[in-house]
Amino acid sequence: MKVLVTGGYGFIGSHLVNSLAEKGYKVLIYDKCTYATEYVVKENINNTWRRHGDICDVRNIKNLFRIHDIERIYHLAAETHVDNSIDDPNVFMNTNVLGTQNLLNVARDQNIPFIHVSTDEVYGALRKDDKNWNENQPVMPRSPYAASKAASDLVALSYYTTYGLDVRVTRCCNNFGIHQHGEKLIPKSIMSAIKDKEIKIYGDGTNMREWIHAKDHADGIILVSEKGKPGEIYNIGTGEEKSNNDIAKMIVKYTKSNAKIRYIKDRPGHDYRYALNFGKIKRLGFKPTRTINDKKEWDELIQFYTERL
Repeated sequence: MKVLVTGGYGFIGSHLVNSLAEKGYKVLIYDKCTYATEYVVKENINNTWRRHGDICDVRNIKNLFRIHDIERIYHLAAETHVDNSIDDPNVFMNTNVLGTQNLLNVARDQNIPFIHVSTDEVYGALRKDDKNWNENQPVMPRSPYAASKAASDLVALSYYTTYGLDVRVTRCCNNFGIHQHGEKLIPKSIMSAIKDKEIKIYGDGTNMREWIHAKDHADGIILVSEKGKPGEIYNIGTGEEKSNNDIAKMIVKYTKSNAKIRYIKDRPGHDYRYALNFGKIKRLGFKPTRTINDKKEWDELIQFYTERL
């Protein structure tokens, strides 16, 4: 089967492309190759075809589908960093909402199944003792990034209801692994701990996140595409929650840097906690194989980001 992966040179996209190739899929990458791909070792990404392009470029997208006989779309291309969305929300709305609609129009016209990859941030924020979100939780985004992803989720699902397009939405917790851009919490903290001997943490560091390895996330996306149902949402999680303080302490421990944790002014609208009920995808057979508690994972991360200082 020949499939399209938008954002295939991104952090999660690169892991997905490799996982698809391992399963025998023929993969076409469509990626704008923005700064977000800087930490991806592109020569190590297994794929047969690649095309540089923007999901906001309708003509380029249509030409792509004229040339290639694509049987499934995995849509990951997006602006992703919350801080950047606060600084420039227009870019996020244009790419994440209108860009998604451009792809959906082509998928609808050619009746191509569409896997829309989203985030748990669309649900909003949990308090410490709140129950984990299931897929029936209403979306209540609290940042421009989360709002743009929630909007794109709803647009995608509307194409199932209105046009009968095979659309499946995945919402995942926080990812870790190599290839993640240095602006994100874990890589930024690793490099700062080694270079500057400090780790900067928003607020008081008690904000909680659930963590999954990008390879497990990729496998979950593929599982949904193969065994999930059209028109459904699937949470992808692990149940492994860590506070930002926990993450910082693990980085200090495994880098052996004796870095100091420095608390800085909190981010506007900083959500306290994200956590997913992922029983639905577990019933499809999903089981994470890698854990953030494994020293081997930290050794791999630290080696990767040390080489990029």
